[in-house]
Amino acid sequence: MQKITTLFATSLSLLLALQSLVAQEEPATVWEDPFANGIAANVEGTIITFSEIRRELRPIIPQIMRESRTRNELSENLNSFAKDILQNIIDRKLIVKEYHEQEKFKIPQSYIENDFDDRLISDFDNDRSRLLEYLQTQGMTIREYRRELQENLIVSVMRSQMMRKVAMISPEKIEDYYIENKIQFFQEEQVHLRQIVLRARSDEQIGLTTERARNIIYELQQGARFAEMAAEYSEDTMAERGGDWGWIERSDIRAELANVAFRLDKKDYTREPIVMGNHVFILYVEDRKDEGIQPLDEVREVIENRIRSSLSQEAQQRWVTRLREDAYIKYFI
Repeated sequence: MQKITTLFATSLSLLLALQSLVAQEEPATVWEDPFANGIAANVEGTIITFSEIRRELRPIIPQIMRESRTRNELSENLNSFAKDILQNIIDRKLIVKEYHEQEKFKIPQSYIENDFDDRLISDFDNDRSRLLEYLQTQGMTIREYRRELQENLIVSVMRSQMMRKVAMISPEKIEDYYIENKIQFFQEEQVHLRQIVLRARSDEQIGLTTERARNIIYELQQGARFAEMAAEYSEDTMAERGGDWGWIERSDIRAELANVAFRLDKKDYTREPIVMGNHVFILYVEDRKDEGIQPLDEVREVIENRIRSSLSQEAQQRWVTRLREDAYIKYFI
């Protein structure tokens, strides 16, 4: 039974509060305004205030300002984002309520404490005073911060449970998706490239550097392994990986190198050094892929993940919609 009362007259108080926030020159300063504790919504008796919305809106305000061309557009965008944030907060409250009402499992308290400790280390360098300073700027107590972490953890676990409920994806469904979306799996011609890069210290030394490259090519002709030669002689960042640059398309490297690399056969290397400025290159093609549609076997896992993600999102949307319909929600914006 749906019990939702909607009062979507634009809230002047919210708009003024948000515009005042944008005008702040020092976001780190605690900001007080007459609407800080104004009510944005009532969810099953739990009050959501404008300050909660503002706290989550604050980090994205610079982006909103960059994307707003006029003052009116800024106001509209602020209200739109604020309403989206409010709905997310409401959904979190409903999910947490569902968690407390179900009896299938409970998150051990140790998990919650560990999450707090991990955040203290990762976000505040394990400095409690820095945490307290941050909470002061957000107008939060440490108890409220702990409760927020706990609720976020609950929501994450509940959503993960929902994802695990998605049925196994049948081979037929994967094949159907592949047939209907083949164009998505078109790939450009690619080569698995290794290279040895030598650098001349001055214009006068380019000849000596080129001669060094020819000596390396001679060793390759005598049976030396390219990866070992790259690790020993190459002077670029991939030397320790045997000069391995992975799979690349033509557009990934300069045309002068691409024109040579894409003419090489699999397991082939350049017989002459390639001189570009003060750098000398030796290229080796580990493997090749022609352009065209990737075979199903190569993209099966990708397709399965896409279908699973889509089904999971649909299931979660139905779940959240059901929670909303069964709850008493009253909006004040």
